[in-house]
Amino acid sequence: LGNDLEACNVYQNGMNAAKNILCPTLCIIGSDDKMAPARKGMGLASTIPESKTEIIHNCGHMMLLEDSNASLKALKGHLNSFES
Repeated sequence: LGNDLEACNVYQNGMNAAKNILCPTLCIIGSDDKMAPARKGMGLASTIPESKTEIIHNCGHMMLLEDSNASLKALKGHLNSFES
């Protein structure tokens, strides 16, 4: 885990890489995330062309565990947006 966290800390190309994402993207952000603060998540999300963002309130980095219902609702909403 320590190596993974260190790799995240030294990676510097995330914003540039995000600009090149061409597929529909949902960014799910925990409002109380301390590892990836919401303001940074919103900044990253804003660089992904035509992405959608869902903020799950009162959740940290583990929103799937902290609020599985809100996480599932966000994912279902995103996936259902492709049905027609």
